[in-house]
Amino acid sequence: MDKLLVSVVIENQTADLSSESHVMRNLEEALRQVKALPAPGGEVIMVSGKPFDTAVPEGVRYVVLPGKSYYVLKNAGMGEARGEVVITASMSVG
Repeated sequence: MDKLLVSVVIENQTADLSSESHVMRNLEEALRQVKALPAPGGEVIMVSGKPFDTAVPEGVRYVVLPGKSYYVLKNAGMGEARGEVVITASMSVG
């Protein structure tokens, strides 16, 4: 597996993409910034405690672990990350 420059891990325990448009905007902005990185680039991973009806933006790696706590979600995202630098963010809005 190739190493990347940065991984952005977004933990989402409670937010609902279909009703929280700012979550979608934040995902899209994270993806835009990661795509602007120089080679070897980066990735955006969203780890969620609940599945969404709304599609996650193309290019975002999406992992669902129903009912899991913030720490389990964050650690799962860290385990998925391929970046030399890992940035974590929480989108838990209810």
